[in-house]
Amino acid sequence: TTTTSSSSTTTDCLRYPCMMAVCEWTAYLSKLKRVYLGVSVLLVCLGAAALIAALLIPSWLHHERAVWIDEFASVDPASPYYKYWLSNRNKNSPLESLTVYLWNLTNPDVLPPHIPSFSPIGPYTAQILYSREDVVFSDSDELVTSAMSVELSGAGGDMSAVWCAVQEAAGGSGALEPVCAAVQSSMHRLYYVLGANTTINTGQHHLKLTNEVLAWNGMQSLCNVTACPSTGYWNEVVEVEGHTARQWPPSTDEDDEIVVWSNNFARPVSMEFTKTKTLKELKLLRFEPAPSTWEESDIFFQYDHGLINVSSIAHAPLFFSQPNMSGVAPAIRSAVHGMGEDTLPSYAEVEPISGKVMRAQSALQLNIHGTLQGNLSTFFPLYWAVRAFELPSPAAVALGEDLYFPENVGPWILWPGVVLAVLFIGGSLCTMVYVYATRHAVDDFAVQHPSQALQYEELTEPEEDE
Repeated sequence: TTTTSSSSTTTDCLRYPCMMAVCEWTAYLSKLKRVYLGVSVLLVCLGAAALIAALLIPSWLHHERAVWIDEFASVDPASPYYKYWLSNRNKNSPLESLTVYLWNLTNPDVLPPHIPSFSPIGPYTAQILYSREDVVFSDSDELVTSAMSVELSGAGGDMSAVWCAVQEAAGGSGALEPVCAAVQSSMHRLYYVLGANTTINTGQHHLKLTNEVLAWNGMQSLCNVTACPSTGYWNEVVEVEGHTARQWPPSTDEDDEIVVWSNNFARPVSMEFTKTKTLKELKLLRFEPAPSTWEESDIFFQYDHGLINVSSIAHAPLFFSQPNMSGVAPAIRSAVHGMGEDTLPSYAEVEPISGKVMRAQSALQLNIHGTLQGNLSTFFPLYWAVRAFELPSPAAVALGEDLYFPENVGPWILWPGVVLAVLFIGGSLCTMVYVYATRHAVDDFAVQHPSQALQYEELTEPEEDE
């Protein structure tokens, strides 16, 4: 074999049969160039469709979830979830319970000068069933007013009567008779206030405002005792604000400043994030009352750390604290014996996407400030109660599947779609490059050997029927 110039070494396909296959393949590509171009265009279209689907379907899933949350979180009679707002007597409603421990005076015969000693008796348990009555929507459906009717199913009822009966059975009725009378006269009013009617935002126009409390007992603000001696509550005017205990703003975040209106305290309470929790598949954020809730406050006549004054509500010297007087000033706590070291937190665990509180616990002890036999004045524990609710497990599983469907399915749509788009578009580009390169090879052969190319086209061209 010898090396010659490019013109002298050009293959003559017609003269050398051994090169015939190469020429036939080149001519075949030339005739199918339009087919290849069509295939490349099809691949581009398929790649674009895969990419658009990968981007749009997850967005559509998130949009559908937002529509679902709008029905789930708002108060709308047309929503299938409206019945759960009206009552907890429905299947899959949160199970709400009440557990009560009574404080029994164990040394009534030796008082004073001895320090009163108490021991817990219980638990008394009950299931809490509630329903909303006298429901009235505004003309624009932006506001709704209702009253809460609560029924205790089990060993519950009037805790003041139960407490007095326990003291009488223990032989302490004589020493605690003034205290018992004060409790019985005030508890009815305290329970009435706890079940007061409220006006809230339905969230139908602005979902972020859903379940925001706007009026309590018909009042948008609570008058101070100076301006309203008979109906005032606090030392200053207190605005009615905050969300209900069951529904917070959707898309709640750890750093959000959540304010909840407390019927127990007749005041807004700030909630602070403490930790993350889970309930089956649900991811929850736990919030607890801010430390300022238990601090001294001139506005609320709160002068002892750890004791929340509700005297103006009950018209009796009643004070809420944490169970076992946890967090109360040592001088007050040491004035009675029997307070344990166990602490029970009050908290609310919210599902952040929907803003729905899925699990909560309110642990409070009711104390009364009184005088025993004329010369012992201190805070006496009456009872402590834990009110808790939690979404049933089947409902939590189903809710988790609905809430997290876009996150669970979206990646399986997005990344395969992107990969298919890259493959389709890459295949299209490779096809176009190959067709372009092949076409130039055919053109070069025709330019260099015009007569032979023409003869070959005549030989390979099919004969037409006469």
